[in-house]
Amino acid sequence: MTPAREAASGRRTTSGHPRLIYLETLDPLLDADGGASRALFRLRRDFPWALQEGWELERWGLWRPGQRGTHDDAGRRIGLTLPARLPAHPALAAVAWLVHLWLAVTRPPGVAVAYNPFTGAGVAAAGL
Repeated sequence: MTPAREAASGRRTTSGHPRLIYLETLDPLLDADGGASRALFRLRRDFPWALQEGWELERWGLWRPGQRGTHDDAGRRIGLTLPARLPAHPALAAVAWLVHLWLAVTRPPGVAVAYNPFTGAGVAAAGL
């Protein structure tokens, strides 16, 4: 897509940079680094141009206290902060989907990346 078509489609942010959204479900709750190394590995492997050409990276998901709102090489973390003692449970995937749905409706559009069909359910529902 050309830069002009991207801007017309609304995929660019107010700063003028396009936005790549990495969707997360339970990975940030299970990984010690909040899933940053996994996200960065996948982004470098599949979208190396996004890390070099001024794209704004966001990671949407569920976070432990202190993780949300921080920014690392894998992008800005946006989503819901869970209580520290709440264990990672498969039912939390539904909460992650609701967070994705809410963010897809309330935030400016971007290019969403989901590495499995279950992770993208909330954003897909927002498109209906």
